[in-house]
Amino acid sequence: MLVAAMAPAMINIAIIPGSACTLAEASSVAAAIQQHVTFNLQRTWHLSAVVTALESLEAGYVPLFVHDGPVAADLTGYHTVEADGSYYAIVEYGPTWSLAASHECLEMIVDPTGDRRQAGFSPTDSPTHVSFVVEVCDPCQDIANATTIGTWPMSDFVLPNYFSDHRVENASYSYSGHVKSPKQVLPGGSLSWIDGDNVAWQLLNDSGSATVVSRGPYQPGPMAAREYMHQFEQNYPLLSKGPGSNAYLRRGRTKKRAYELASLKSLNRFLDDVSTRSGTTKQRATTLQPRARRSAIPHSGNKSKPRSGEKR
Repeated sequence: MLVAAMAPAMINIAIIPGSACTLAEASSVAAAIQQHVTFNLQRTWHLSAVVTALESLEAGYVPLFVHDGPVAADLTGYHTVEADGSYYAIVEYGPTWSLAASHECLEMIVDPTGDRRQAGFSPTDSPTHVSFVVEVCDPCQDIANATTIGTWPMSDFVLPNYFSDHRVENASYSYSGHVKSPKQVLPGGSLSWIDGDNVAWQLLNDSGSATVVSRGPYQPGPMAAREYMHQFEQNYPLLSKGPGSNAYLRRGRTKKRAYELASLKSLNRFLDDVSTRSGTTKQRATTLQPRARRSAIPHSGNKSKPRSGEKR
C-alpha cells in the first residue's frame, strides 16, 4: 500500500535577497506571498506558513535565496532537501521572480521533503494504480495562469481534489479555475507519478500537446521523488524571466483597458444626465483625465485667539 508523506502544519520561510534584489523588494514579495498563502492556499489545503524577508538566515527559518544569476541549467528555481533533513529553496532574480518564489514557497508548504504522494489511477489510456508526486504548482505553473497580488504575479496551484479519479461537474481543480478536470496538465506544466513497479512517469504539456514519458526505475533513497523527476525536465519554464509580451501581462493590460472604458462610459452617462437636468449641452469625454491634485489651503497667517485658560 502506498503511504503519503505528511506535510507540517506550519513553517517559517525567510526570503533572503542577493545583491541584485533589495530587502525592500524582497519584503514586498514576501507580503504578497503571505497574502496568497493565508487567503488562498490555507483555505483549500489547510496548511499555512509565515513568510518574511531577512537580510541573512536566522534560526527557525527555512530559507528561500534570491540568486543574482542562473541557479541551474534550464531552471530559475527549485527546492531541495539536505542529508540532515533540512530543506531550502533558491530562485533566480528576474522580472517575474515573484512567480518562481511563490511557486517554491507553496510547494515547500505542501510538500517540504519532496516525497509526499497521493494514490490514484494514472491518466493514461490503460489506467493503473499509482502514487502521484504532490507538486501543487507544476500542472498549472505557467505565467498565463498566474494571479496578481499588488504588482506581483503569484503562482497558480491545484486543489486537493485534483488527484481524484472522478470529475465532478462545476468543481474547481485549481485556484485560478483554469484546470477543469482531475490530472489535467495545462501548457507549460507537468504531472509526475510512480507506478507499482517503481517506474517513474511524467505527463508533460508542451504548448498544448500532452505527452506521457517514462523516466525509468525510481529507487527511494537520498534523492526525493520530486528531485528525481525535475532532472529530466529539459524545457522547464523559466518562471523568473517572464517576457514582456506574455499572456499574463497582456491579460493585465486588457483588464486595465476594460476598466478605463467602463469608467469613461460611466462619466459620459453622468455628463448626459447633467445636460438633461440643466438644459445645457455638456461635451462628452473621449479620454479619462488624471484626477487633479488638491492644492494646499493657503494659510492666512492669522493665529486664532486662545480660549480662556489656554496657553500658547
